Amino acid sequence: MKRWYYILYPMRAYVVTSSHGGKIGAMTAAWVMPTSIDPPMLVVAIAPRRYTYTLIRMSGEFAVNVFEYKYMREVYYLGSVSGWDEPKKVEKSGLHLKPGRSVGAPVFEEAHAVAECKVENIVPAGDHDLVVGRVVDYYYKPPLGEGRPDVSRFKALIHVGGSHFTTTIGESRSARSG
Repeated sequence: MKRWYYILYPMRAYVVTSSHGGKIGAMTAAWVMPTSIDPPMLVVAIAPRRYTYTLIRMSGEFAVNVFEYKYMREVYYLGSVSGWDEPKKVEKSGLHLKPGRSVGAPVFEEAHAVAECKVENIVPAGDHDLVVGRVVDYYYKPPLGEGRPDVSRFKALIHVGGSHFTTTIGESRSARSG
């Protein structure tokens, strides 16, 4: 039963960032989902042993960064190296941080979209905690936006499991049309 959750894959891959006291955390997370439209909220499942989790608990803020497939190796690196062991892992990833617009969590310049959040609640759930965040700001670069992403132009980073990733194939159509 160790990898039972792979039946739910593939899942999008994101990078969650936070900071506190001059320390920065960045971790890859596939277990991210919206939980409310009004108020805007999302949840990230994070193991409490993670360095970024500790910074989120201390700061009460985090950001979810959305990357394109071309950043697969960088995103994988951020999820495979612990901030406890490598305090300069963000620098070593080759990605670049900048200040968030509305929270103290930094965000990545290379991200195609960002949701900045304040922690609303943390719920224990087995070996992970559900970090519920209220989205206080979000922004994006084309071809992402308020509507559906144009998958012919935006190649989503999709986690298949372990070190394996894939992307969209560029086809999108409505289930309502024939």
